[in-house]
Amino acid sequence: MPRPGRLGTRRCFWTCVAMIASLAALQLAALQSSSTQPPQVQSTQRPGPAEGLTVTQALASLRTLASNRPFRAQAAAAWTSSGAVVIRTVVEIVHGTNEKDWSRGGHIEAMLFDSAHLPVASAESSIEAGALVGTITLTPLPPMAAGDYDLRVVGTSTADPLLMADSVTLTISPPPAGAGAILLRMGPSTGNREMPTADLRFRRSERLIVETPAAPASDLEEVISARLLDRTGRPLTLPVSRKIRAAADGSRWRRVEVNLAPLAPGDYVLESSAGAEKAMTAFRVVQ
Repeated sequence: MPRPGRLGTRRCFWTCVAMIASLAALQLAALQSSSTQPPQVQSTQRPGPAEGLTVTQALASLRTLASNRPFRAQAAAAWTSSGAVVIRTVVEIVHGTNEKDWSRGGHIEAMLFDSAHLPVASAESSIEAGALVGTITLTPLPPMAAGDYDLRVVGTSTADPLLMADSVTLTISPPPAGAGAILLRMGPSTGNREMPTADLRFRRSERLIVETPAAPASDLEEVISARLLDRTGRPLTLPVSRKIRAAADGSRWRRVEVNLAPLAPGDYVLESSAGAEKAMTAFRVVQ
């Protein structure tokens, strides 16, 4: 369960030190890049179809799978009717890496930084013994300005004090638009229970659930459309269920679900839209 506000401990101290050091390295890299690269000239070439461009951008998120990182984070931010932002974060120790070190559980912390690298919000939680997944919810104090935010997540297992880390960039637009997506899997490996995941690889024996931020509650229920696309953007004739889920914290989520059994191994995009809002989430079927 989340344990916010546990400050002053030795673990939290070293976590903060690691975060600051990492941010300093990023700043240095940015300065070196700006000093060596020539100024960019705006292209006069007209972009291709919006849908194709968006599919390409969605598929770009799968490039991180090549690194085989053992510690992964996935996050999404949604506005509430009160003008606050709720940031859901999933942290996962990827199966087949060093999950044995996490068999007794561990501690995870998340810190959100704005574009000036100033901390905006933080929270901590745990990964229970026998589990490889943990969740953290951050609730920055309003007002929350639109812009780019860097979410940094760190963790240490109970068995090994080695610090592991990952980061997620969230571009938060003015309300009501949110950012990011939360993925869940359900199948034999989860005991047929829904399990949040930060690993974008799925098996054909599983069902995939994707939750993306929806506009705050209104008098009329949104009309949601959803479809599954292949890596070229071609729609596939596979049923996709959809609905709006209202969370207890005041956030609302477009929830779409698809059975992966008919799909061949490859990369796909799950698209959901309501009104002017549209989200595309890429995933990979591995077997």
